[in-house]
Amino acid sequence: MTEMGRPYLRTAKAKGLSEFQIVRKHLLPNIYSKMINALAVSIPMGISSIALVEYIYNYNGMFNLMFASIYNYNFPILHAGALYIGVFTFILMTFSNSFAKFMDKLQAAK
Repeated sequence: MTEMGRPYLRTAKAKGLSEFQIVRKHLLPNIYSKMINALAVSIPMGISSIALVEYIYNYNGMFNLMFASIYNYNFPILHAGALYIGVFTFILMTFSNSFAKFMDKLQAAK
């Protein structure tokens, strides 16, 4: 929330804009790229949390299959699971960076 103390927001408030107008017209367009990147980083972290839940509660899922493949020396399944997670994370990060750049260009055009 360090963005809330910026001078352009104080100026907008001094001009008499409501909080909703300040957030919608000034704050959100300037923090879209930061929000997108933070969301893209937090999704793989959430997926890794699912791995812990599956392991602790012994749910049958992809990560439980990967843990079982370690114990059974079934490394092709482990490699496939790691590749799937890596490709998903790569695509997510690439998309989020591209979208953040697009939003920055859109903001600069205004």
